[in-house]
Amino acid sequence: MCVFAKLETINRIHRLIERRATGDPKQLAEKLDYSESKLYRLLNEMKSKGFPIEYCYQSQSYKYYTNFTFNYEFKAPEVPDPYKLDNISANPLTDPQSPI
Repeated sequence: MCVFAKLETINRIHRLIERRATGDPKQLAEKLDYSESKLYRLLNEMKSKGFPIEYCYQSQSYKYYTNFTFNYEFKAPEVPDPYKLDNISANPLTDPQSPI
């Protein structure tokens, strides 16, 4: 699994846990389009990295047993579009930024 896809899945699980909307393991696996065994492997990996996850039989959902925050955000650097009009000079011979 690609690192970014895995982080997105972890972030999705985190958001579901925060909303107490994971459901039971079978339901969570279905939400993620995972097999239950793949879900258990990922949850165990998350636990080994410090996520305080436990399953609550009363609410039939996963939860954090202590306060926990997880912040994940990926922003690709903005690459200028050479075809945008604001990147085109009206007179390339007199424009000091012109590559000519």
